[in-house]
Amino acid sequence: MTCSQCVSDMAFVPEPQGLLLFGVVSLAVLLLAYLPQLL
Repeated sequence: MTCSQCVSDMAFVPEPQGLLLFGVVSLAVLLLAYLPQLL
């Protein structure tokens, strides 16, 4: 893989911090949605 291909591929991948934040937010939304049913 050439350097230009690597850079172009990484441009379409969100940074780990953003991906982690998105995961935490989605988990919080799922918990808020299903917690009343579990309780």
